[in-house]
Amino acid sequence: MTPSNPFDLTPEQRRQIEQATAAISSLAADAVDRAFEADSKISETTYSIAESYRRSLEPAMEGLREAARNAHQQILAAYPPNWPATLTLDLHLIDEIGTVDGIPIVYVPRAEIVEELIVATTSQKRFEVIDARGDDIVEDCDKALSAATHADLNDGPDLTMAAIKAYRDGHYEAAQTLAVAVCDTYLKAEFERNGRGYGKITESIEAEIDEREVFYDALRIALPLGPAIRFLERWQGGGATNAPNQLNRHVTSHFATRDHLHRRNATIAIMLASSLSVTLNVIWNTSGTP
Repeated sequence: MTPSNPFDLTPEQRRQIEQATAAISSLAADAVDRAFEADSKISETTYSIAESYRRSLEPAMEGLREAARNAHQQILAAYPPNWPATLTLDLHLIDEIGTVDGIPIVYVPRAEIVEELIVATTSQKRFEVIDARGDDIVEDCDKALSAATHADLNDGPDLTMAAIKAYRDGHYEAAQTLAVAVCDTYLKAEFERNGRGYGKITESIEAEIDEREVFYDALRIALPLGPAIRFLERWQGGGATNAPNQLNRHVTSHFATRDHLHRRNATIAIMLASSLSVTLNVIWNTSGTP
């Protein structure tokens, strides 16, 4: 049986301990009350300071909001006409799609397909979009060519239309070859000024891209030129083992095989010819013909 007084305390000692315990409990409760009171005062002070700052900054905030709205409108105004207004401007990703994948997304294709290409998480998924939407894409190219009216484009737009017709008829090899010839002609006409040879043309394209620092020009001129660099990727032959799989001017012209001439590359070739038609139309209308 448990003893009622295990520590053998006298009645006086027990009374003193009970008094001490009560005092400690009272002090603890008082300390908690004071802590809550202090916290409340700190919160009130913090809110008061924050409210004071808010009132003092309010006149400037509307100006900042207006500046932000204007900046957003300027960005949207620089978007190519085929881009959705809701597109998140990730320039690194957009540049990757053009210069790494070699897929044009300026002036063509339509907004919803641009969105699909942006949302796709890998190059392979983007190429799957091209495969799935090929007929819609060439329809968009057909429409975009109506803006390519500069006289020095010569027969480029009409020949691109002929490539589109061949594509629609299922002659993808012919469509790709013709569209590649149009791109080749365009690039020589505009970028061979620094010397002959495709290495020099690539250097000229890169220089043109670097010169376009104004945001509007960066989106409407520099970006559509990016896929042309991939299109001109250096290849000196040696058989199929080292031939690029993605659309390539040199392989199409000098190593024609069904592994390279097919529907996907034909789609991208027509996209590039159409995009370049409109891009050169913009360049030549603003700065004169080459």
